[in-house]
Amino acid sequence: MKNTSLPDDNSHTAIKNTDLAPMQRQVAQWPLARRMVLGRAVLAIASACSLGPFGARSVASAQTVSQGRPQLFTVDPLGTGTHITINSAVTDAPDGSRIDVMPGVYRESLIIGRSLDLFGKGGRQSVIIESDVESQVLTITGGRSSFVGITFRHLGKLIDGYTTAVSVVSGSPLFTDCAMSASAGDGFSVSGVTSDPIVRFCRIHGCAGHGVIISSGSRGTFEGCEIFGNQGVGVSVASGANPLMRGCAIHDNRDFGVAVQDAGKGTFEDCDIFGNALTGVGIIRGSTPLLRACKVFDNAQAGVFVYQHGIGTIEQCTVYGNGHAGFVVSTSGNPDVRDSIIRDGKFAGLIVKDAGTGTFDGCSVIGNEAAGVSIYRSGDPTLKNCNIRENKYAGIHAFENGLGTIEKCIISGNGLSGAHIENGAKLIIVNCAVSGFTGVTVDAGGVTDVTDCDLTGTTNPWIVASGAKVSRTGNHPNS
Repeated sequence: MKNTSLPDDNSHTAIKNTDLAPMQRQVAQWPLARRMVLGRAVLAIASACSLGPFGARSVASAQTVSQGRPQLFTVDPLGTGTHITINSAVTDAPDGSRIDVMPGVYRESLIIGRSLDLFGKGGRQSVIIESDVESQVLTITGGRSSFVGITFRHLGKLIDGYTTAVSVVSGSPLFTDCAMSASAGDGFSVSGVTSDPIVRFCRIHGCAGHGVIISSGSRGTFEGCEIFGNQGVGVSVASGANPLMRGCAIHDNRDFGVAVQDAGKGTFEDCDIFGNALTGVGIIRGSTPLLRACKVFDNAQAGVFVYQHGIGTIEQCTVYGNGHAGFVVSTSGNPDVRDSIIRDGKFAGLIVKDAGTGTFDGCSVIGNEAAGVSIYRSGDPTLKNCNIRENKYAGIHAFENGLGTIEKCIISGNGLSGAHIENGAKLIIVNCAVSGFTGVTVDAGGVTDVTDCDLTGTTNPWIVASGAKVSRTGNHPNS
């Protein structure tokens, strides 16, 4: 068996650190697609220079350099390297070694439990590891291995059993510019409290199951990834898992784009979630994710659906152009939504129903095909400092025993009333400015308490039907 050593890093000229903050701020404002292209370009340069994905020797090799020069192994199916198969190289390579994998299709299943660096020479289009057996293509059981420029492809059939292309059951591996797919299962699975992978600029697609599934208290960081075209959920987070997903595109999956369930957590930051066959983001059964600065759009059903005691914090997000409501809260869901935009939905902008609650502070609900906010069947939200305008029906429609508190909101330019209360609904409206054709409409069975509101911008400030109950205090006009 032949092996070589990597050259000593001491010959490199030291580069003086410069202040990169202005450039970082500029890049952060670029569109998601442009930043993903930049990231892949940097990775290509790093790979060409035999550098790791961090711009230095990768994690495992860096650890070994401090102890001695890491060994280099080469896998080539044509026999010109040190090994013909990846498995044999993994078996022979000491902890911290680097394994260069030459272009080819490798029919293997790998299990790695220590720190190795595998580099696909020629990129993920050229280096493919595939398996059609019931086990995963790659299973990580420990260590801090890194993988660059490799495709992991499972070709099994559902009749043979449900499996995964890449499974992390323990350890902190790093995947950069890789691809994962599975014709009989999930693309990338993370489970267990000792699992914390880093996944950068990878494509996870074409799976019969979920694209990514993160469960059982595991973590993980996903940056600049594209997760698309899977038959299940794009990203499933469950059972106390707490990943970070930043700058990812999650689209065109046949189920939810993102489903956080069963006390799942996680932070989704600056992600685009679009074109999924069901809901864009589902928050279910006691889950508490954070969505920040995400765009959720063009999904076939709701943009965001919080239900069955789901909670979650959504801030500075834009939810638009979805096939049903932009945002739905039901069955004791209780999100905290701040400084977000819900616009141009094919139905209501926001629906709160079936004992759902939630706080919406500083949000804009604009240009939706039905009501801006629809509240019914004991839904009871609180809206504060919101801008509810230019919706085709009422700005706020409460009916069928809907409840709610509307405070310090601007309600303007909606197709019918600013607020319409009927059929057992009870609405509290405080210190709001209402403009448009009709200010407040209360039909039979509706109950409302309106205090310190400005309705001077309406043509008809009040329409109160027989059988309605209205309390009016300090409004302009008050009758």
